[in-house]
Amino acid sequence: MKTFIVYLPDNEFSVKMASEAVESLSKFDIEYELFEGVKGKDGIGVLSKHKAFPTVHLHKRHWTAGTIGCLASHYLLWDKCSKQDEPFLILEQDSIVVRDPR
Repeated sequence: MKTFIVYLPDNEFSVKMASEAVESLSKFDIEYELFEGVKGKDGIGVLSKHKAFPTVHLHKRHWTAGTIGCLASHYLLWDKCSKQDEPFLILEQDSIVVRDPR
């Protein structure tokens, strides 16, 4: 199963948290790829490009830029997964794996 950790490489805290996620994966010998997440301000453009922008929900919930960037990051990985014949495990930078998900 392909495993991705979404993080922001330009954000020191995100990098630190991602390293803790990597450490938790290593306990189960799970290979992973770091996935450069979409920065909040760029999320609207990414989602709009893919015609996946949740305009109805956006206005009702007042989503933050960070939330939209997170959604865009996950959308890109979901889209990539849908084009392959293999499941993905998508983790946030602050994920800690406590048992083998396979």
